[in-house]
Order: sequence, then structure tokens, then C-alpha cells
Amino acid sequence: MAGFDNDGDLLAYGETLPVSGRGRCRCSCLRIKKIIMSKHFIIVFCLACCVTSIHAQSKHSPSSNFPTYEGRVMCGYQGWFRAEGDSSGGGWSHYSERGALTAATLHPDFWPEVSEYEKTYPTSLTNKDGSTVRVFSSMDQSTTDLHFKWMQQYGIDGVFVQRFFSPLRSPEGRKKSRVVLENAIKSSQKYGRAISVMYDLSGLRDKGEDCSVIIQDWKELVDELKVTSQSTNNYLYHRGKPLVVIWGLGFPDRGYNIQNIGMDKLINFLKNDPEYGGCSVMLGVPTYFRDLNVETTSDPYLHKQIGRASCRERV
Repeated sequence: MAGFDNDGDLLAYGETLPVSGRGRCRCSCLRIKKIIMSKHFIIVFCLACCVTSIHAQSKHSPSSNFPTYEGRVMCGYQGWFRAEGDSSGGGWSHYSERGALTAATLHPDFWPEVSEYEKTYPTSLTNKDGSTVRVFSSMDQSTTDLHFKWMQQYGIDGVFVQRFFSPLRSPEGRKKSRVVLENAIKSSQKYGRAISVMYDLSGLRDKGEDCSVIIQDWKELVDELKVTSQSTNNYLYHRGKPLVVIWGLGFPDRGYNIQNIGMDKLINFLKNDPEYGGCSVMLGVPTYFRDLNVETTSDPYLHKQIGRASCRERV
């Protein structure tokens, strides 16, 4: 469910914000003074000064093939399945709860049907007919292509590609975790689907850490991946602005204090930075955020942040 504030500046999980940057120039001219001294005219020119305040230009495309979140059917896209032999070096992450993939360590709630996948990986498990069980990896472009093809076939407009907090702490982690997003950008253009970045605060430490690395990551995505300025721009906008989602505010089972993680700074950056800002912001919050009870923090600071957002999504 999404809701919008009065000025459309910010969202809570599902809120969006637009932005733009323009150059401005102020000129102040000092008078030309004429001074007469000893039969000579000495003309003193206090040269006209043009004090130019050049505002940095927005790095986002002014428009998108998906200009609004309203009326869209969007899904979350974690892209977290790994397989031994893929390019990640992540073993059987999210297929196995720990270590080797065995019947005792199986993690998925549902087992994938992989007959349409171009690339799959053998496991040590066997099917009922004795054949080897194979799985896909989220690291492969062919995997993402198939998912976006299915979305096109079944009327799903696009996905929020999740960026989990833990890998964002280092430059190496940020680049390594970008593979799924890079694949999604290509697939979105191939199948005409929308994408948006969702920052998931899962992994944020209880103390001594804030959201500054998200600011750095967003800058890198804008500069290096051109996530909001592709020649075919399928990044999801809301009210003319790129939509960025922050998920994980107000859940009492999370150890961090939402007042101490730099949320004001992050939202202000996404809304107002002259180059990277001008975004709509959506916040992912618990179902009972209105009453601040039932699996929701009792801290009214949550309402303050929701009020600054463009829209919100209940979980």
C-alpha cells in the first residue's frame, strides 16, 4: 500500500520524489568612479564583477519511460542465490543454510523449476527419477533475462533491486554486489521493465554505524552504472524524480536506534543534493506504523521520517 504527502517530496516504502538542478547567475556591478586630481582625470574602474553562482547540474535524466510509481505492479528482487561454479565464489548461498548443499541444509521454501534456464549448476542431490538436481545462479545474465521475460509475459511492471547493507561497507563489496543490478539494467531494457534501487538496512550494526555508505554507493551507481541516465532510461520515477527506496525502519526486532543511523542526513541527501539528489524517497515500514504498536517501534521519530517521505510501503 502506498500513500503520498502533500508536497510530493519524499516517500516511505513506496514514496517517490522528483529533482532538477539549474545554473543561476547573480551579477553585482560596482559603480565606475571618476576622480579629478590635479587637472587630470583619473578614471578608476572598479571593474564590474559578475559573481556567478553555478549550481551543479543534476546527473539524472530529466525523464524516464516509467515516470510514476502510481498504478505499477512491482516486485522485490533480491538476486541472492549463488551456486558453486558461478562467478561469485559464494558457494551455495541461500540454497544452503550453511556450507555444503545437502538434504539437511536446504534453505529455500520452494524448489525452483529450472527447465527454462539457459545455465544451471549440478548439485549432490538427486531427483526421484535418479537424475541430478540442478539450480540456477542469480549472478548469470541469462537468469535475470529469464526473470524479466516472465515479468513481461505476466504483466509485472518491474522490480526494486535490493542493495543489502553489509556489502556496502567497502569499495570491493559495493562493486561485487552490483552484478545483479548491472544485469537487471540490461534486462530491463531488453524486456521494457522498470527498475528501482532499494536499500535494505539488513546488516546495519546495532551501534557505531550509520547510513553514510549508502550515500557513497548511490553516487557510484549514478556515476559508474549510469543507473538513472541510461540512453534507454527505464529507471522508475515518481512525479518526475528517480525513486529510491530505504527499507527497514521501525521494526523492533532490529537492534539499531533509528534516531542514530543518520536517516535525516541520508534523506536530505537524496532529496536535495544538487547532483545526486532530487529523488523521490520511499520508506519500507511495518504494517501498523500508524499506531506505533504491534511489531512496530513505539518511537514517534518514525512518523517524522514517514512525513518526509514521498510514499511508504507496509510490510
